[in-house]
Amino acid sequence: MLKPLLPILSVVALTIFLGQGCQPILNQDDPQATTPTNQITDTGTKQDPTSMPAPSALNEKEMMEDTKAIVDSRKPIYEDFTQAKYDAAIANGDPVYLYFFATWCPTCRAQAPINERLFNTYNGFVHAFRINILDNDVNAEEKAIAEQFNVNRQHTSVLLDKNGTEAKRTIGTRSNTQLLNDLELITK
Repeated sequence: MLKPLLPILSVVALTIFLGQGCQPILNQDDPQATTPTNQITDTGTKQDPTSMPAPSALNEKEMMEDTKAIVDSRKPIYEDFTQAKYDAAIANGDPVYLYFFATWCPTCRAQAPINERLFNTYNGFVHAFRINILDNDVNAEEKAIAEQFNVNRQHTSVLLDKNGTEAKRTIGTRSNTQLLNDLELITK
């Protein structure tokens, strides 16, 4: 539930860490105080806050690089498809891996543990979805995404880059090495 909020929380934490979102410390002895108390410096002496140097502001490029480093440090996500989670991943600019499968398909059953192992050990970030197609229990969202990408065969993978553009499409079983190479296309 919190995973879609991680990029937002990371930016908020970074902003607070940099001191741009912190409130001044008020004199707690006076409930009507509106001015900051004298702050203790790293040397242990009190210092008037008006004489303290302003924190150095990061330029926009540095802020984006810092935020990107936080976002890219997330663990990969591999979960069942929902339209809401897919839309959030695209809106966040996440690289996306779509795996279309059928429960009765032997090729899909062989691919499942390869995908699970890869996404449990992958060092980059990608949001991967399992999408059930060509079964009796396929829901309307799964049918719609299959139609959107013109997928009419199980064991099809569609890889989307950070802009939501299709970067690669494969059909059939993929080895761990092949999958890693595929993911490098969309995570760089």
